[in-house]
Amino acid sequence: MIEILNSGKEVSQDNQRRAEKSVAVFLQRQDLGFLKIPDRDADWKISQQVGSALKEKYDQLILIGIGGSSLGPKGLTVLLDPTDSDRILFLDNVDGFDLNRTFKKIKNIQRTGILAISKSGGTIETLLGLEHIRQYFSEQKVDFYSRLTVITETTENILGAYAKKHQAGFVPMPKDVGGRFSVLTSVGMVPAAFLGLNLEKFKSGSVAARESSLLVTQFVAQTLESFSRSEWITQFFIYQSRGRLFGDWLQQLWAESLGKAVGRDGQPAQRASTPIVAIGACDQHSVLQQIMEGARDKFIVFWRWKDSENIGPYLESAELDACKVLLNQPIGKMLQVEAQATEQALRKSGRSTLTLVSNKLDEESLAFGWMFFQIVIGALGEAMNLNAFDQPGVELGKRLAKEIIEQNL
Repeated sequence: MIEILNSGKEVSQDNQRRAEKSVAVFLQRQDLGFLKIPDRDADWKISQQVGSALKEKYDQLILIGIGGSSLGPKGLTVLLDPTDSDRILFLDNVDGFDLNRTFKKIKNIQRTGILAISKSGGTIETLLGLEHIRQYFSEQKVDFYSRLTVITETTENILGAYAKKHQAGFVPMPKDVGGRFSVLTSVGMVPAAFLGLNLEKFKSGSVAARESSLLVTQFVAQTLESFSRSEWITQFFIYQSRGRLFGDWLQQLWAESLGKAVGRDGQPAQRASTPIVAIGACDQHSVLQQIMEGARDKFIVFWRWKDSENIGPYLESAELDACKVLLNQPIGKMLQVEAQATEQALRKSGRSTLTLVSNKLDEESLAFGWMFFQIVIGALGEAMNLNAFDQPGVELGKRLAKEIIEQNL
């Protein structure tokens, strides 16, 4: 599903051994539910049943969630929805403009369902969004509760209790899967089934990634080597316009998992890079100058899709001389040329690069990408002695926000 075309710079024996050991140890961990997701047939069945039922009943779905409860589903919708017709509307921020725009995008409120997702069941942004959607449906004199489905843990929490009180639909979220690692659970698969996507392909892609330990090891080794070179920015250059939302998901996964103050031993944590996402070829005209000639503190990871590089339309005639060389070529060919030329230019300038290539963008390859990078992140945490599955800095901000609300509003 993914191959490393250009393998980057030479890896030291020490970092190679660290990568091999960390991947092997990580894949043997029994406490991490996301590694077991492909084997949980009952969960896949529930996601298929609920998503298909929503598809039969509704033309549109309003998905209320934030962070890991939104980034994965939002990415798969943009990447894979064959109709590209706002079938899922995302409310993932406490932004009045976005909320009003969501209302305007509802085509037929009688054929619109609501899906609220929160692992903890207490995410204030999600609860507030839910209240505003409830209020809007009430103003339109349309029953809200019969249209609501909730995805959260089975523990006692606000959202779960709300669903039970109003006899809303309920789908359990696995307790042993963290929010940002949850895209292959009901969090992503219920929306996928609503869109009519093939869940069996998602499952097979995740299995294939889990079995690709050599590929994971190669990427982890290159990343550790980049840290040894003090390259504290990992720049993902994705050559696929729709790939920005995959980049947003990956950015959260990387940053929340690896950006820690202390390690598992209580000592100051090893430093990890900051992830940044750019889209080729458009961002060659926004950030490439700084990457090329700025500080040598970046590891640039190119990611290309062959199907995007071969897609039409074909140029059958040209009036501009600069474009005549591309006659009878699909427009995607220029995307391939841009990626190759940019990567070569950076390498010749002594910049650190690595190129990933995928054959096509479908359910199987997207799931492979999700699972691949989740394992990469887990293995990096293992190698660096970090807890890649908590986010204490985020939790502090949540507590302070709650205090401010209680004291001043």
